[in-house]
Amino acid sequence: RCVKRQGYAISPYELNKTLANFMPLKATAVNSDKLGGQIASNYMRNDIDQTVNGNITLTKTLTLNGALTSTSTGKFASMTLDTSLVVGNGNGDASINIAGKTNNWKATAASGNGKLWLSYVTGTTPVDALGLSSTGDVETPGALTVGGLVSASKGLAAGGQSAVTPETGKLTFGNTGSQSIIKTSEANSLSVTDTSGTYIVLNKKNYISQLNNDFLRKNVDD
Repeated sequence: RCVKRQGYAISPYELNKTLANFMPLKATAVNSDKLGGQIASNYMRNDIDQTVNGNITLTKTLTLNGALTSTSTGKFASMTLDTSLVVGNGNGDASINIAGKTNNWKATAASGNGKLWLSYVTGTTPVDALGLSSTGDVETPGALTVGGLVSASKGLAAGGQSAVTPETGKLTFGNTGSQSIIKTSEANSLSVTDTSGTYIVLNKKNYISQLNNDFLRKNVDD
């Protein structure tokens, strides 16, 4: 039995033109030159090192498993560090700037001098307020107010001279290189205390009243 078939007649030229718009079932298409109108180098990839020239805004948490390196400045609303903070690279001065409202401070570890200075910044000029040395010395050009006990195991100095020197079983006040003056609101009652009690220190102002009961004075009616 004859089967009647119907179809379309097409020239070789039109066939090639038509097939140019279709891809064979098992074939692979040629990579496109652009995606969304952009060339491939304009997209970030996760498998190669890249430099991005535009700004990037991330609205979700950014988790880094590697180091974050910046050759410029960084700005954070707040920062929490789990272990430590390293400032400087060991090749020069290292500083931390604390910028409060009309209250600016700067902590600086200067290169090679073994000191850490806390300075108050007026305008652009830091004024040294407190210094710590690598040997444990503390230095301040201003007054030092202490609310608790001051403990000095090696003594106290004033104006570069020894003022109080601890020795075995005793304390030495003053030094042999300068005069010592004791000031009090009332010299009559200047006293010293030991384990047995408190005693008045005899001086030119109180010697008459203090010795009057035990001694007779010459040329005076008693």
